[in-house]
Amino acid sequence: MREAQERLAAATAALDAATQELDAFSYAVSHDLRAPLRHIDGFVRLLQDELAEPSPKAAHYMATIAAAARRMGGLIDDLLALSRASRQSLELREVDLAALVREVVEKSGIEEGDEKVQWTVGALPRVMADRVLMRGVLERLVSNARKFSRLNPQPCIEIRARPVPRGTVEISVRDNGVGFDPRLRDRLFGVFQRLHAEGEFEGGGTGLAIARRILHRHGQRIWAEAEPGRGAVFTFTLDLAPSA
Repeated sequence: MREAQERLAAATAALDAATQELDAFSYAVSHDLRAPLRHIDGFVRLLQDELAEPSPKAAHYMATIAAAARRMGGLIDDLLALSRASRQSLELREVDLAALVREVVEKSGIEEGDEKVQWTVGALPRVMADRVLMRGVLERLVSNARKFSRLNPQPCIEIRARPVPRGTVEISVRDNGVGFDPRLRDRLFGVFQRLHAEGEFEGGGTGLAIARRILHRHGQRIWAEAEPGRGAVFTFTLDLAPSA
């Protein structure tokens, strides 16, 4: 038993070290890519100014280069956000989850409009979490729910809590959007993994990876359930605050 525990501890330490090295590498590479990307974008703009009346083919080429540069810039931002999710210090404290969800929902409404969205928010407890990082988790899950339900003429988003044993609560964010093939659920939380074509829905494919990394740092987990055309539900766990 002791030997097995020692092997597990060694494997965990090795995994932590590898993760830190990968995060540092991603951070360095992302920063190093910014300079040449700025050059590409800058010279495309100069070329567009230089050619007062470019041919349709030349205009198409320049627009394609500019769009690719913007796409690469977005991917770099996503890599940096993923790295920050691992490097940012974790400050666990009592968090009013109901108040935090209200802030996230209100911000979502201001940025994207709530004319059609029907929100259902159940009673939410006080939990132990890093408030800043947990806000990031909720923003990503709410953003996903809005994005993938917007084709529904009556989009509905539900946020609820369900207590489970050992002082833990399950928080679920459910939508009535396009859903996904449940056989592909393991791909959802990988970096740059997408289950829908880029032309259908925007996004770089890192939001759920960041959410999972933040929750793993809290010692928690996240999973998803869905069916094509019948929406999706993302559920994660948190520890209840002692006073909850």
